[in-house]
Amino acid sequence: MLLTKENQVLSYQGREFAIGQTVRTTSDCDYPDLTGYIYEIRTDEDKDTENETPDIYCCFSEPDDPVEIERLEQQISSLYGYPKTLDEICLDCLIMAPDELILLEKWGEC
Repeated sequence: MLLTKENQVLSYQGREFAIGQTVRTTSDCDYPDLTGYIYEIRTDEDKDTENETPDIYCCFSEPDDPVEIERLEQQISSLYGYPKTLDEICLDCLIMAPDELILLEKWGEC
């Protein structure tokens, strides 16, 4: 299943993920404490990953706080094995798992 239209909803393990919904990443995921919105959800044969969970595509805003920027750069540099700056980190097309997202009441765009 492929969801791309505003307000389409996927129910998964008692939670509802909607296209256009504002989300925040958990502090323990690969891209911690980012805020953005869901723009696409894929399940079953439409998925791009081999994860057992739905693929939730998100667009995230760049952090403004220098401490958060440094934390993100260090986290991503550690994942890649070489230094990465915020300018080199793509935040507008990340595939997230449901357990990496906190659903927020506010809906919008980043």
